[in-house]
Amino acid sequence: LKTALSARHKDCKVVRHRVAGDVVGDVEGTLEECRMVEEEGLINIGYTHDWQTEVTQPLKRWFRASCNTVEEVVRARAMGWTTTLAVHGDNIPKSIDIHGQKGVLCPARHDVPGKRDITCNTCTLCKVTDKTKDIVVMFAVHGPPKTKKEATEKSVDINTLRR
Repeated sequence: LKTALSARHKDCKVVRHRVAGDVVGDVEGTLEECRMVEEEGLINIGYTHDWQTEVTQPLKRWFRASCNTVEEVVRARAMGWTTTLAVHGDNIPKSIDIHGQKGVLCPARHDVPGKRDITCNTCTLCKVTDKTKDIVVMFAVHGPPKTKKEATEKSVDINTLRR
């Protein structure tokens, strides 16, 4: 991380933790990295499916609970976590009510002719702040067919939230 931070692009604002994996077994190392990132004046962004364990609780300052059901969103919020929710379905709206909380679809956009790319670095919606803590960031299921099929089975059909 120290090497990556020293070689970062001048426009870098965000460090996205654990892109390929979760914090399980390395919460202490992740906490150290979060503090290092803050010392550099950068934004920490992370997600964890391990939000229910006691050892992972200190990460809620920077990480969002990765939820697969509305019930998990409610439970995570009761534990003080900001949340994300995996969703699938046709015409996923940019925002929707999720049990009294505002659900906002991740605005990431790449390679759209005439439009500027939107990345974590330019958006920062997932940063845990007073302004974003009550927003459920929704991620549309994506990926190759097999991955998408498996993720769809573990995610919320957006149509169930429209009722």
